[in-house]
Amino acid sequence: MGEFVGITATVPGRMYVHDGVVVAEEQDGKASAFRVVHDHAHRCSPAPDLASALAATELTEKDLAG
Repeated sequence: MGEFVGITATVPGRMYVHDGVVVAEEQDGKASAFRVVHDHAHRCSPAPDLASALAATELTEKDLAG
């Protein structure tokens, strides 16, 4: 997929989205959280797992995309 601020993204699993905040689950069990502003990702933060990323962003299962 690509590299952003030293983070190499793998093919994502589930994605959670709410008001420009995105959490992407990666196949290796880790996750990344970032904010999208004007179609650009900002403030990307790696997380050790999906639960940690969701807790840090206050996203929930209700925010599961698609």
